Amino acid sequence: VINDKIRGKNYHPQKEYTKKYGNATVKIYCPPIFTLTSGKRFGVNFAKLYLRSFCSATRHVVEKKGIKPDAFYGHFIYPAGLTAATIGKINTTAAFFAYGESSMDCFSGMGIGEIREILKTVNGVVSVSSSNRKDLVDHGIILSEKIGVFPNAINTKTFFVQDKYEVRRTLNFSDQDFIVAFVGHFSNRKGSQRLSSALDMVGGIKSIFIGKGQEEPNCDGILFKGALNHEQINQYLNAADVFVLPTLAEGCCNAIIEAMACGLPIISSDMPFNDDILDKRNSIRVDPHSVEEIANAIQFLRDNPEIRNKMSTASLEKAKTLGINERAIKITQFIRERSGF
Repeated sequence: VINDKIRGKNYHPQKEYTKKYGNATVKIYCPPIFTLTSGKRFGVNFAKLYLRSFCSATRHVVEKKGIKPDAFYGHFIYPAGLTAATIGKINTTAAFFAYGESSMDCFSGMGIGEIREILKTVNGVVSVSSSNRKDLVDHGIILSEKIGVFPNAINTKTFFVQDKYEVRRTLNFSDQDFIVAFVGHFSNRKGSQRLSSALDMVGGIKSIFIGKGQEEPNCDGILFKGALNHEQINQYLNAADVFVLPTLAEGCCNAIIEAMACGLPIISSDMPFNDDILDKRNSIRVDPHSVEEIANAIQFLRDNPEIRNKMSTASLEKAKTLGINERAIKITQFIRERSGF
């Protein structure tokens, strides 16, 4: 598995260690590499330069350690997927990558033509949504038959249903309040301020905003606003009546499926990236740009508890199909089949 886990610092010292995941022992290598910003400056394409640096460092580890896998797998197209394809071709080994990006901006520094050329020999792609698969096919990057759709999955040990009223008492929230939850970066893409405006439009609603960023919500009735450790989010979701995320772009949104695992009805975007996880039974789909549509959906669920309860049940039913272990089994089978094992 090739993963770009080393962004954010200019230089990273050599590291090599092992981790236990259940009965499996995983060897992890973090070779020295310089990270570079994307774009061009002084005639230098930093996106391509970083890709070469990342690919060279990965090849060095593979060759020095004598690693001979059955397949190379890159997590996201840039730089890991492109690196997996390159090294797979050199070693005549099957290559795969996951496409979970929220947009095709990752291609801006490389150019579609060059990306097509590098990826044309890959055996398969793990796409997190049907919408992402369509993007790859429409841009002529990957043939449709090479792409499997596997929506993101839930760790049910972390996200599960708790008694709402016990949780509210623990957090010192009122049993009488109608509470909306939001999880995501406080940004235009995620829609934190659009939701904030919608809540003020409805009035009398309490809210939980989990995240951070420049576009902080400022509506009346905020019970909590700020970042939490991932393990803490479940408790706050279980205190809510509905989850709202008017997002503009996603691959497949983890925050939505985690809220579903807590039994929350969902109000989110009507755009195609949500099609694999949301339907009329468990969600209200809205134009994510429209504050009025967001407000109307919130008011409708507040005023219709029977419908809210049915949608809660539907969210739990859908969440049961999105277990992390089941997803891993399906992806492993896909890789085996596409590799010819």
